[in-house]
Amino acid sequence: MFFCAANGYGTLTLTKNALTVTMLEDMLPVDKLVLTIGGKTKTLIANLTASVGRPAVVKMRVPCHCR
Repeated sequence: MFFCAANGYGTLTLTKNALTVTMLEDMLPVDKLVLTIGGKTKTLIANLTASVGRPAVVKMRVPCHCR
């Protein structure tokens, strides 16, 4: 999924084991993630920074059939 923020843009990739933030321009602090799937919300504290060539990978277990 493509996203655009005030300080850059990139992609989000969700798998069963991780959420990856890949920046295509600039950088993005990833302090906290709030993910809602199937009506269930999970908050993850990441404290990472994604930048071009250095994606932020948040390990997790997703309760869905993601590929």
